[in-house]
Amino acid sequence: MSLPPGSLGKTKEMQCLKQQAMKYYGENKVPLQMENILNTMFYDKPPDVYGYLVNYFSNFTKPVKISKISAVPVLDSNGLPTIQVDVYCTVNNLQKCICSSTTARPDIRVPLEDQEKTEILVHSSIKTAVHDINLEVSNIVAGMDPLVQDEIDSEILDFLKQKQSRLEKQANQNPAEKTEQDNSVIISAADDKRKKSVFRTKSSSKWSGSLPSISDRPLETFIMGSEVIAAVSQAVCVCAATSINIPVYQHIAKLAHKEGHTHELRIP
Repeated sequence: MSLPPGSLGKTKEMQCLKQQAMKYYGENKVPLQMENILNTMFYDKPPDVYGYLVNYFSNFTKPVKISKISAVPVLDSNGLPTIQVDVYCTVNNLQKCICSSTTARPDIRVPLEDQEKTEILVHSSIKTAVHDINLEVSNIVAGMDPLVQDEIDSEILDFLKQKQSRLEKQANQNPAEKTEQDNSVIISAADDKRKKSVFRTKSSSKWSGSLPSISDRPLETFIMGSEVIAAVSQAVCVCAATSINIPVYQHIAKLAHKEGHTHELRIP
């Protein structure tokens, strides 16, 4: 009896697929695990069969990995601009948003005449941080375990150091741009001195007593977009605590006491 034309090729293809399936399931120990759970479930006779299977196979799933992070500018509870970071992780082959974290912006107290300038700088810095998180930092932390907080923080710090080096190199190539950047980022101590002298002059006409001498503030510099450090680090910390179902404070305690908490109160 002759076989229909083309049937021999289909038979070889099916045999090849069967061999690939046996190899794939064997490498992942699927037949062995299925045999164990079916035998155990027969004696336990759980009312929720599929829930029983889910609980069993959840012990063999791969750990949570960060797939991406995204950031948007928002307002905090005080109405101040800040950053909200959403952390997405791959859980059981599906991408899920694990947590959303918002960092509280510190209340920057500056003289009344400098408030407008400070707000412009803060908005510009937050806009830069959001841009960096969405385009660069997300790719850096993608595929990392949220539980390795030290490694993620180190990667973010390295990114900011490299960014600072690039900005300094560009500023050295263009002195005019460097001068403009310094004027927009650094609060000059000379301006503080001028303002304090005006304050002393106005006050001396009303009060003859001596005023305490106030030293000039040191020059304070910061990198545009430096908010990315606190925003991403806090979001990853919350994500790690959520992924292992423990409170955030308990996860932070584990990070601080990697060798185990002693449960001792030390009196200074």
